[in-house]
Amino acid sequence: MHKLTLFCLSILLFSISIGVRAEITRVVATDSGELGQYGDRRYIWVKATFEGTVNRTDGSSGSYRVPVTLYYSDKPTARPGLIDLIDSASYGIYAANKGPFGKRNLYRISEIMFGDHLWNEGFHSMNLQWARRVTWVRGADYGVIDNARDGYLIWQDAADFFRNPAHIEGNVAFQPKKTEQVIAFGYSQPASLLDTFVRRGMNRRANGQLVFDGILSTATSVGKTCRDLVNDETFAPPPAPQNPSFEKTTSCDIQMPPHGKFISIPTQTDVAFDSGHLNRDNSPDFYRQYELAGISHIPSNQLPLKIIGANRQNPADQKPFYRAALNNLADWLVDGVAPPPSAYLDGHINNEGKFEYQLDDDGNVVGGIRLPHMTQTIGNGEIAGVPLGVYTGVEPRLASDGFGYFSGTFTPFTPAEFNERYADDATIEKRVVRAADALLAQRYIVKRDHAAYVNGARYWKSRYVALQ
Repeated sequence: MHKLTLFCLSILLFSISIGVRAEITRVVATDSGELGQYGDRRYIWVKATFEGTVNRTDGSSGSYRVPVTLYYSDKPTARPGLIDLIDSASYGIYAANKGPFGKRNLYRISEIMFGDHLWNEGFHSMNLQWARRVTWVRGADYGVIDNARDGYLIWQDAADFFRNPAHIEGNVAFQPKKTEQVIAFGYSQPASLLDTFVRRGMNRRANGQLVFDGILSTATSVGKTCRDLVNDETFAPPPAPQNPSFEKTTSCDIQMPPHGKFISIPTQTDVAFDSGHLNRDNSPDFYRQYELAGISHIPSNQLPLKIIGANRQNPADQKPFYRAALNNLADWLVDGVAPPPSAYLDGHINNEGKFEYQLDDDGNVVGGIRLPHMTQTIGNGEIAGVPLGVYTGVEPRLASDGFGYFSGTFTPFTPAEFNERYADDATIEKRVVRAADALLAQRYIVKRDHAAYVNGARYWKSRYVALQ
């Protein structure tokens, strides 16, 4: 059978198997308040529950009730709505009283990665609970999902809410305005699910409409594997957490279809864990992949993990790149302005099928997106960037802990090595500013972060002292 036919058939069969229709029947505010004034916009936050129904193709029906947090302004916006699919990985990795801070946590990563950049830029956003693994543990007082695979349909309903907001019952200062386009944001676990969601054809409905116009994620599990939601209540053997994950990794080989604009931002950690990067040598027009040099999957500025033994955790900050990537994706969707081309780390696949990085003289990786903590040579041959040591993507000492292993390491240069590399403070400042200028010109950072790098260049050496 022709490869394209098989591809289309696999998408059809999978779409049929997950169910075809759901809708939000009620949105109830449980709390709300003022977020602040951003430019000419007044923003509020609203904690609410989405209540909805599901009709599946096997004849069964169900319902769900899930918590959400909404952030929106009193004016319509040309920016897409952003849906943060909350990472629930800690509910599958850690038992009830375990985790980075002694318990399982839900990480609203959009608030960490973007902060008030969302409001300053005019985005409306939502933190969405979709995972049955969480409602299973927290119980009906928190939320109800009948079937784990209904999570996909909850995503679809959330996207519909942005385009045609349901009336919010309860005490809210004003109702949300409709948003023409929607971006799904997934970091880590939901990023892998989002990638499969698109590759299996679920991001385009039967009527041709997209669920998400754009996707921004860390996904790199895109070679020969898919990560699916399943309703399997199998428990892992002790000492694993005694609650099901409702997810399954399967072998599959499905190319990304042109169902929305997709920006993937794998860190150095993520590249090491997937050797089958999607279209790495022939990236399609609707897809960009930016591999971040010297960045771990869980840097210390996102989630400090000393409490679980990550004493050498990588401190490099990737948030400036994410803010620019979000703007680039929004401009791509709204104005048709394509983002910069994909950028990959240098290296090769070794005999064991693992990605082997090319390293520079400092011991840091070569290629990819290089923020000012990485060295690079810019167009006129000048050296930019000031690494303070060697940055890696994994911590081998914590291989038994998923979060700890992905925290990476940082080994500072010795004082002698530092002084050998950087003759004086003026050299350090010039190289940091030079890197920031190049990144801004390439649209890899926004003006606000460029100013922060320039203003902070004089303190770069102080960072080195603090990291000893």
